[in-house]
Amino acid sequence: MAAEPMLGLLLECRLEPLGERIIVLRDPRREMIGGLHVADVAQSETDTGVVIAVGAVKWLAPGDRVVFGVHSGDQLPAEFQEDPKNPRLVTMGEAEV
Repeated sequence: MAAEPMLGLLLECRLEPLGERIIVLRDPRREMIGGLHVADVAQSETDTGVVIAVGAVKWLAPGDRVVFGVHSGDQLPAEFQEDPKNPRLVTMGEAEV
């Protein structure tokens, strides 16, 4: 996978989640594999991403890779997204990871 151009900048951001919440940069969805379109039903029920910021969570740190459910978390508002049409920044509770 190519390096995320915004990852370094996001890891230095000043966003601080409250309580036991984290902010995650969701990995891009792969819709094509080897030139073939992957149907939604064939895609996994889990997703992956990189932790950007942590609240009162002791076992995670910014930069850690995590696995979570596809429908986990809440999207951050559009002004925090790199591409508002394809939002990837989500906040979620510690238990959702």
